[in-house]
Formats: sequence, structure tokens, C-alpha cells
Amino acid sequence: MQKLTSILLSILLIISLLSCNTDKNSNENTENTDENTSVLNIEKMSTQDLLNFELDFTHYAISTSENEEIITERGTIINIPEGAFVYENGNEYSGDVDLRFREIVSAADIITTDVEMVYDSAGNNYIFQTAGMFEIEAYSTANKPLKLKQGKEINVTFNSINYGSYGFYKYNKEEENWNYNSSSTIIEKLPENTSTTYLKPEKVDPVNDYVIRLDIPVNFSELRIYSNLLWVYDGDKTNNEVDNILSQKVTNSYLEKDGSKYILFLKTANELYKLPVKPAFSENNYNIAIEKFNNTTNNFQPNNQILSNNNPVKRKKSISMLGLYNFDRFKKNNGAINVMASFNLNGKHLKDFTLFQIAGYDDVVIKYEVKNRSEFYYFPTESNKLIGIMPDGKVVYLTAEAFKEQTTTKTSNFELIEKKDQINNNEELDNFIALL
Repeated sequence: MQKLTSILLSILLIISLLSCNTDKNSNENTENTDENTSVLNIEKMSTQDLLNFELDFTHYAISTSENEEIITERGTIINIPEGAFVYENGNEYSGDVDLRFREIVSAADIITTDVEMVYDSAGNNYIFQTAGMFEIEAYSTANKPLKLKQGKEINVTFNSINYGSYGFYKYNKEEENWNYNSSSTIIEKLPENTSTTYLKPEKVDPVNDYVIRLDIPVNFSELRIYSNLLWVYDGDKTNNEVDNILSQKVTNSYLEKDGSKYILFLKTANELYKLPVKPAFSENNYNIAIEKFNNTTNNFQPNNQILSNNNPVKRKKSISMLGLYNFDRFKKNNGAINVMASFNLNGKHLKDFTLFQIAGYDDVVIKYEVKNRSEFYYFPTESNKLIGIMPDGKVVYLTAEAFKEQTTTKTSNFELIEKKDQINNNEELDNFIALL
């Protein structure tokens, strides 16, 4: 009996020692995890999670019993044939369809959708320069995902933001890479020659001007060569009065000209408002616009034209699969310089944040995370802006002008600025980037 008691005590002692050792290892692992928590979390969180908003899909109710045509607010045309959809397992589906479509056409759109703008080809990475993207999904009335039936195609006539030659790519979620589909087809070209007199650019006064964001195409020939246009209220109403008008639910909006004046028409349920507006540019985009004005007054070259939403070109493609598509081409090097970059806020080194570099005509967006900031490149002959998203969703930034001032050939310590006001939606982020 005494021997049995001794054996039991020995077993209890071993179990106690093992338990203590396990607790110790558990505590050590917890401490190691805590030390790296912020780095790990920011790498895993999407931009939508950080900002707490994203670019929404527009929902269209269609039926499988007939051919359908959808025209989006931007003027993109989607043609869907009768009986186009099946369940993901291939079983037939008939009835109403919730077609979801979004157009990704600005730097803010790219940022808030987390679209990857790097193309991996045989181990070599290439930066994309976009002419616009779209994403299309379909769901049954029971909210089950659908796919296109074999042999069925959807035709998309897309209002592209850039002129010129671009490839057409589809994003492969499994490979996390773009697959080349084909070249894109332009069905409405700009005239090869024109005698248009272009409007001389004006600069936005950030203190006194009221900037209005327009998401509708503007087809005025005198503005054809410009991108990143802003529209400024040009009437006698106070800012509060304009705020009150714009805060109402607008059912229709369009621009017309009255002589040399531009008029923005806003239709609400009870009223039709007419607001005089004028085109203008942020400080950095003004310098680009005035250079373009001087260079193209007598030498218009439409094949190299950047258009933006103000003067879209139509590109037509047929797709046999739903998903994310991109009109893109590889960004030309243009003497890009690699620097050892570090980023500070209020004099303190920043590590745990997601950084976006916006280059060119805001049609190149490069995402940098902690792991790849040693590969930081910039384009010395172009506009370069920086937008950073902090773990708490706050936005830090650097204007194109400040970027130039803080850049050296080998090392650059960028002193970012924190945006004091919160950005609440995609439109606000769009407006903010346009002013950098």
C-alpha cells in the first residue's frame, strides 16, 4: 500500500511539472504573438476593413426569360442573352437574377477595392497602367451565386478612361494573378485631326472655391485633352446653399453649355436646379494641364491621349465568365528611380500601415506593404502622390509637390501628413486624391 501511494505521488508530481511547462510555453507564445500583432494584422486586413467602406456594386434586376440590356450611370452598356445563367454546379437556373456590376475607374476605386495592379509574368513583375476595370457577379433570388452557362456570353461596351492600345485581362483568384485575355477593341474613336480650340486651364483656389464632384461623362471638345478635371461652383449662392442642394436625392444630373458658360442640371423629386460651374485643376494637375495645353494647341495627338471620365472611349468585349476584368497595359519605365524609402509621421518612423503610390494621371496605383517597401520606385517626370492607411483607418498623405521636394536619388525620408477629417466614402477619397 505504501508502495502504491508512492507511485501515485510520483505520477501527480510529473503531471504537475508538465502542466507548469505547458503554461510557460503558452505564455511565451502569447508574448511573442503580442510583439508582432500590429504587423501581422495590418498585412492581413484589407483596405476595406481599414477604411470601413468600399466601392459598392450596383444591383440590376433582370430575368433569364429574355435578352436584357443595361446602361450604367457612366454609360457602359451590358447585353445579357436569354437563359445565360446556371448554378455553380452546372444545374439550370431560370427566373429573376440579381446582376451586380461595378466600374473601377479612379485611384480611389482601385484603393477601396484592393485590386492588385501588378502582373506576374514568368516571375517578372510589371506595373499596370489602367484604362478602367469592371467586376460583374450574378445571384439567384435565394442569393446563391450563379455563373454563365457554357456557350453563353455577355457583351460589355465599357466607357474607358484612357485612349490608346490596352490589353484585356481577367483576374484569377486561385493564382492571385491576372490572365491575359486579348487586346481590347475600341468602337468609337476620336477624330484623327481636329481644329478644336482647347480651353486654357484654371487653378482651383482651395480656400475660396467650392469643388463639386461629377460622375457623369462630359463631352465638350474644348476639354477633350484634359484629365483629372474638377468642377467649381461659379454662381452667387453661398456654400451652405449649394450644400443643401447637393444633399438632396438627385434623380438625374447632366451638364450643358449656355454660350461659354457650363450649367450643371440637378433633378430632384420636386425641383430642377441649375448651377453654373467651371472646370479647374488642383495645383499639381494644373501644371500638367497647362503643359498639355501649350503642347497640343497646334499639335493634337489623340493616340497618346489620357481621357478620364470626362471624355470616355468605348471598348467592347465579350466575356464567357463572370469576375473582375481590366483594360491595362504595362507601365513604361520612363526613367523610374529606385530609392531606399522610409516614412515618418510627426518625426516618428512609420511601419504598420498600408501605402499607396499614385502616379502618372492617377491611372497607376502601386500598393506597398511592409515587406516590399525596399522596392520603392518613383517616376521623376510624372506626378507622384502618396496615400497611407493606418491600422485605425486614419489617412496619411503626401502631395505631389511635397513628394518632389522630399525626393533624392538614393534615399528618401518621406514626412507624411495626417488628414484631420475622416474620409467616410469612396467619393470623398476620390475628391481628396484629386486635390493632392
